[in-house]
Amino acid sequence: MIKRKLFVFSLFTLFLISSCKSTKIQEPLWVTDYKAVYNQDEYLTGFAEGSEKLEAKNNAIANLSSYLSTNVQRVTESEYDAIQKINGQVESEKKVNVHTITTTDLELFALETTEPFYKKSEKKWYCVAFINKNTAWNQYNLNVQAEKDKFYSVYNLAKDEENPFEKIKLLKSAQNQSVEFTNQLYKLYVFSKERTNKVYSGDRKLIAEIPSEILKAKKDFSVCVKTNQDNANLILSTVEQVFTQNDFSITNESSCRYNVFIDIDFNKVTEEELIVLNPNVKVYIQDKKFDNKIIFNYSTKVEQILSYNLSKATKNACEKIATKLSEELDIQIAKMFEN
Repeated sequence: MIKRKLFVFSLFTLFLISSCKSTKIQEPLWVTDYKAVYNQDEYLTGFAEGSEKLEAKNNAIANLSSYLSTNVQRVTESEYDAIQKINGQVESEKKVNVHTITTTDLELFALETTEPFYKKSEKKWYCVAFINKNTAWNQYNLNVQAEKDKFYSVYNLAKDEENPFEKIKLLKSAQNQSVEFTNQLYKLYVFSKERTNKVYSGDRKLIAEIPSEILKAKKDFSVCVKTNQDNANLILSTVEQVFTQNDFSITNESSCRYNVFIDIDFNKVTEEELIVLNPNVKVYIQDKKFDNKIIFNYSTKVEQILSYNLSKATKNACEKIATKLSEELDIQIAKMFEN
């Protein structure tokens, strides 16, 4: 009877030992070799440990986030510089630019984590945070598409615009709009450079050519400069030079699209024999094809001039006006094309 009880007890003990062995948790491969499980061509990963389960998970996410924050991409793209030839034609010259892209503000799209694993022998928890690049690309691409739509909503208007003034304004607006589109676009490189290039290379080429399109439109923005006061054409030549340096065409009254007027009032006052000038200057541009509509208006003053000789006073005034316009007019012209 005793032997029988001992036999039953032995069987029960063997059963318990066998049960314990069968329920032992298998250590996942990613604990020892997470890169073998999460191929680096397909995944972005962050591996971490912790004394607590949640700590390991949070550390893994933090490591992945840190990788994205410090990951730097060098993106090479072709751009086109507009070159004005001697014969007046505008051509494009291709050049290559290298952009350094950081992903500091890239959100953790398509983030997943493994179930943290506890390793008894080390008394530590382990976890992997991972992002499937293909899934993340698809999700983040929605942001890029939204910015692309905003860009083309402006660019397409510029493309169809025939008025040089409006065309330049729209092209500059499209150029500004392309900045955010390009910024979002570069972030897709983190997930797949090859796929991003395949989908968006045409858009990047188009954006790079906008400066040459602006230059071509400026050649159609032909101006004729006139003034009511001058000394040896000093003011006239100064203003023409400002427009030329800003890539606009200078032509005569019969062939120009826009008239540029420099209206000068010396505000002369005579005190006994002393001549006092307080010059005011107004510059405005009229569109001849739209009922002489004024598209630009700018005014300024120069410091008071005192002299006993009118000829010297007016010469001095013209010199100061020319200097003032040389310093300020190009900035004002640039503002003319801001929306």
